[in-house]
Amino acid sequence: MADDGVKDFFDELDEADAFFDKLLTDVGVSPSAAAAVAAAPNTSAADVAGASSSAAAPSPPVAGAAVVFNMDDDDDAVEAEVDHSDARDANGMPTLGEPPADFTSEDLALRQVLADFYFHRRADNIANIDKIVKNYRGRLVPHLWAQLALKYQLPPHEAVEMLTKTIYMSAPLEYSDPARQEAIETTVSSLQNSSERCSRAELFKRALARGAEDGDDGALRALCFRGSPDEQEAPGLRREVWQVLLGYLPMQRHSDWNAIRGEKRALYAQYRSELLEVDSRSAGDASAGEGDDRSLNLVVKAGSHRAGELQEAQSLLQEVINDVVRTRRDFEYFRKIETQRILASILFIYARLNPGVRYVQGMNELAAVILFVMSSDAEFAEADSFWCFSELMAEIKDIFMNELDHSSHGVHASVEAVAVLLERYDLELALHLQKHDLPPIVFALRWCTCLFAQDATLPDVVRLWDSLIADPQRFQLSSNFSLAMVLTSREELLRTQNFMAMAELLQSAPRNCQFETELRRSFAICAFERREQMPPFPRSASGLSDFAKWAQDAASKAAGVGAEGLAPALAAAASSIQEAQQTYAPIVAEKATAASTAASAAAASAAAAAAAGASSAATAWEESAPQRQIAMEKAQTHFSSLWGSVRATGLVAMASAQSLAAEHLAPETLNTASANLTKAGAAASSAATAVYQRAASMSADGEAPPGEAASGEPQAGASDTADDGPPALVPVAAANPAPAPAPVQAAAATTPAVS
Repeated sequence: MADDGVKDFFDELDEADAFFDKLLTDVGVSPSAAAAVAAAPNTSAADVAGASSSAAAPSPPVAGAAVVFNMDDDDDAVEAEVDHSDARDANGMPTLGEPPADFTSEDLALRQVLADFYFHRRADNIANIDKIVKNYRGRLVPHLWAQLALKYQLPPHEAVEMLTKTIYMSAPLEYSDPARQEAIETTVSSLQNSSERCSRAELFKRALARGAEDGDDGALRALCFRGSPDEQEAPGLRREVWQVLLGYLPMQRHSDWNAIRGEKRALYAQYRSELLEVDSRSAGDASAGEGDDRSLNLVVKAGSHRAGELQEAQSLLQEVINDVVRTRRDFEYFRKIETQRILASILFIYARLNPGVRYVQGMNELAAVILFVMSSDAEFAEADSFWCFSELMAEIKDIFMNELDHSSHGVHASVEAVAVLLERYDLELALHLQKHDLPPIVFALRWCTCLFAQDATLPDVVRLWDSLIADPQRFQLSSNFSLAMVLTSREELLRTQNFMAMAELLQSAPRNCQFETELRRSFAICAFERREQMPPFPRSASGLSDFAKWAQDAASKAAGVGAEGLAPALAAAASSIQEAQQTYAPIVAEKATAASTAASAAAASAAAAAAAGASSAATAWEESAPQRQIAMEKAQTHFSSLWGSVRATGLVAMASAQSLAAEHLAPETLNTASANLTKAGAAASSAATAVYQRAASMSADGEAPPGEAASGEPQAGASDTADDGPPALVPVAAANPAPAPAPVQAAAATTPAVS
């Protein structure tokens, strides 16, 4: 009997918890994300709104973007002046008719994805899809998905998938400035304007010629960002494009390219002859074959170093050689001793000429990628590779310098950029990795340091580097690609609870993924990040990981403390609700009525469940003395979860009210909704207080059974100001009335165009 009574008590608490989780899901919030936010002190309604990607108010104009279609509520109404009778099936369901004749393959892809999107969310809007495509195609498609994600509460990582499927590879989305985007589109279009069919190789050659005329490499960058032609298609073209974009051959000095090459190649030959030599006594015919000779027949030239430096130089050379012979062993070209000798020479000479950077493990992987591309010109591959590697290192050397590790330019800054992106686009996954002690530095450190040169197959790395080298923001795309690698394994990561299994999954992702798809996904993230944030998307999740850590710490401590220790944390949580209510409750809108009503129902259900649980516990009280301590510990755990749900639900309701306040101004509706919301908050607080008191009383030996005071009077309606429970929410709408908001009906009525 005792066992059954205690079990019933916790079963009732479980039901109440499940009810709140369902309510959170119904209003578009992940219970796990809401719990993480709700558990944190000083959380505001804005934090919950950001974590849940709640719907935004109509978006203001985006400067420079020629858009006349808007994502206000009007886009969900089928245009009355258009006859859509032929766009419905026999059952009256909307169908997608024939597309306009001028739609490109990219337009058709966007059209189909939008049809699937609206079919599951607003089927009537399928009739408007062709209009949406016409107004948002091309470089404006990121704005479309940003607004749709906000309006329909689409999680950011799902919006990334939508944009991945519909991104226009012809649009220069890697640029932030709309004017620059338009200029590049115009230039590339003019290069394609020919009576003859223009191949990709020919288009690149025209871009090189145009850049030589005007000194602008924008068109060449845009083309290379989307992939240079392979060696079979255009021999030597990628080599020349990389030399230009890395700065070895400046576009502005096109007429001097031959002179620059001659001068640089001669200078490298001089460096090598002064610093290194091949030991002819042991070299033999090894240069033509394969092997694992740990010396590669390379020796430091004694005459070029002072006596004290010679030993240091020899040690450096051996360190380089040890790494070189392990580099890209999966590729035949790098198993040849001659190739290894060239690679070791490049790295050693660079280290001797740049003592502030020296040589750091990982540089061998970077130099190998460049050497592979430059090898199409065998005679000058070594010299050209050295100068291209030097240009690359001039830009990224900070990530190899220990003294800059924790600076804004060091490797930790690069890893932190990945961590921030992960929080912004997938907070649930970020918290999951954090919970299992897998911070981004574990998997992203090598990615960011070696630009994936060590983690993907060589052809894939070369293709990725086309985009990294052409990136107008210089290698920033590597952070976007890192996030793409994590998102591609999202579902499997969330199903995995083991640290090692997750680490291995991420480590192998670059070799096991569909690489072109991941590139498109990284382009989608890049487009969202670099678009003018009007409206902002995704909403910032900054600080939420700290909230989650606070919640985890609090949960771990809760099992070891009594009611007195838990009360301050609950009081802080309730105080945060009260603060949020003071800010937002007086300014609520008609559409918030549903949310507040749901909150009231949820609180009532929680109170009923708690009362039933208390009754069951009271029956079992006399027979369950040995189990009371265990019951208290379990009650604390259940109560923490229940209170988090109560708090999160209230915050979501208030956040929804705030975002909708500007749309409706009827005073009577405002007052009613405000009263409902205040009432819901008070009910939730009262229910939580009652549950807390019952849980606390179960731990006290000899006290009255839960649900009764010493006098025998029931405690279900405990005072809102009880010291040992969360404080009640003050009915702010009455105590601190706010004036009606300034007229916003004009702004709401105006059709905001993205222009």
